[in-house]
Amino acid sequence: MASADGDGCTVVVVHGASWAAPALSDGCTLVVVGGATWAAPALSDCCTVVVVGGATWAAPALSDCCTVVVVGGASWAAPALSDGCIVVEVGGATWAPPALSDCCTVVVVGEASWAAPALPDGCTSTAGSP
Repeated sequence: MASADGDGCTVVVVHGASWAAPALSDGCTLVVVGGATWAAPALSDCCTVVVVGGATWAAPALSDCCTVVVVGGASWAAPALSDGCIVVEVGGATWAPPALSDCCTVVVVGEASWAAPALPDGCTSTAGSP
């Protein structure tokens, strides 16, 4: 299932679906469930990216006030996360040195790992168990 309706739209992918670089406008929600994959979606202000299962993508550009949630074995490379972003990982997710600006929150639950994230003043990094 997939839906794209311009501003305020919701894009939902359930089970094995894939696509390349969806353009998501302000207030969009992108949800991936299952083994979906895509390349570098362009996500504008106040979008939410949710990945459940084994989804992967490369270096999404996430603007202010975005939320990135990864549940399961998802992975990606070095997302650029601007002010006020929240990165949440649950399970065995991994990524390489995200650039996290002021007042970001990084939450890792389970066996997640990453390499040397730069966490400036006001940021929080939390590791825990499910």
